[in-house]
Amino acid sequence: MSGTKDKRRENPKAAEEAARWLLRLTTDHSAGCHTAFDEWVRESPVHIEEFLLAQAVSAELVKLDRVSADLLCARSDSSVVALDRSARLLFPTDAMEVPAGLKPRRWLGRIPLLIAAACIAAVAIGWHVLAPLRPGTPSYATLVGAQQSIKLDDGSVIQLNTSSRAEVHFDEEKRVVRLLEGEALFTVAHDAARPFFVTTDSASVRALGTQFNVYRSSASQTRVAVLEGIVQVAPQDQRNTPAALRLNAGEEAQVSNEHAVKTAAPDVDRAVAWRQRQLIFSDARLEDIAAEFNRYNRVQIRVDSQGLKDRRLSGIFDADDPTPLIEFVRQLADVVVERTDTSVAIRVRGSGPPNE
Repeated sequence: MSGTKDKRRENPKAAEEAARWLLRLTTDHSAGCHTAFDEWVRESPVHIEEFLLAQAVSAELVKLDRVSADLLCARSDSSVVALDRSARLLFPTDAMEVPAGLKPRRWLGRIPLLIAAACIAAVAIGWHVLAPLRPGTPSYATLVGAQQSIKLDDGSVIQLNTSSRAEVHFDEEKRVVRLLEGEALFTVAHDAARPFFVTTDSASVRALGTQFNVYRSSASQTRVAVLEGIVQVAPQDQRNTPAALRLNAGEEAQVSNEHAVKTAAPDVDRAVAWRQRQLIFSDARLEDIAAEFNRYNRVQIRVDSQGLKDRRLSGIFDADDPTPLIEFVRQLADVVVERTDTSVAIRVRGSGPPNE
């Protein structure tokens, strides 16, 4: 049996395929690519081992972080998701430990291909996503258009929306998730001895056995919507005062650096429509609608005329396809739409491009 195991670990084809998958996943974010990757991973445990090793070498070459590991650990198959903890061990900040049983000479033959993969990843993904992890701080990130479900050690679940980042800090007294960017839905496991908090730059949210959505729309604004149970929300600098706002299921609040205010007409279904990859707008500003689409798509929409920014629209859209919105706006008599491969500019007819 040991001979068979050694033979599997010396499989050069699997090693090459793993390196090529690492390269492809950094540049191809299509559903077809992810489906093919799923199928390849499930073919053999050797593929999982080889991919993690390829990623570890790449991480050491350019300090490539968890991005590709997140893609692997986000796969729906439970045997793959279970690799999350061991995958995390492949990314120490200061030194890399060779996984037990893996021979150092296997690392050297992969370096030319993995250098290419790592360099392309650094450009394609962006350094803000690739910031090194602090030791002992589990961190998760999603790319533009991607979503990920993470099961934490206590049984709680984080569902990260597109372009989002979160850090998890658990100790014996409390559980804290720091939402650094973007949006997440939290399903909290009950633990009376350790309260569960979600923090942003502007808000502190305490869960009281619940499911709730947190959207960090900017450094100074956070939206909280409660699906089940109860939460307490407060501005970050007032989190330890009696002024915390209590939200029940079906309620929402807008939290700034100074205030936490309940939404007058809450719509929790709209707040979490992103789980079905939908965007729902009711009398929303065109500039805000464009900003939401930009979170999910590489093609960025820009509203160049101030009057158009404040124009209000309603509708239900596919988050991954801004075309219906663009075509609707194009039909407006006073509007010009200019589209390139990477951007869409919307302006009032006759106003000319900015700085023209």
